[in-house]
Amino acid sequence: MANRQKGETGFDALGQTWTLRYGTNALCEIEDLFGRSALDVARDFEDETTVRIRSIRDFFLCGLKDHHPDVDAAKAGEIIDALGLDRVGPKIGEALALAFPSPEDTHMPGKPLDPAATV
Repeated sequence: MANRQKGETGFDALGQTWTLRYGTNALCEIEDLFGRSALDVARDFEDETTVRIRSIRDFFLCGLKDHHPDVDAAKAGEIIDALGLDRVGPKIGEALALAFPSPEDTHMPGKPLDPAATV
């Protein structure tokens, strides 16, 4: 089960529950693979006229590997086909938002705010 506090989002495809997470290792792998920052690559996905499907698949795969290390590119493509390409982009976006939460999102109820962060 996906744990949003750990930056995970889940979904069902191919009769299985999958967990997508862009932790440090996934982000480093994306940067190595594309030769650019992970967020810069993600911005490419905003333009449907120029985005490459292979880029989406490879970015998606990097986010799966933390919980599903045996998944390869071909399997990631099958998962995308089952989930639907129209749902993959929002799932990537959700997982990235969890990986890079805004300061407001990181405050836990009952825990005092860092005074330096509120100045």
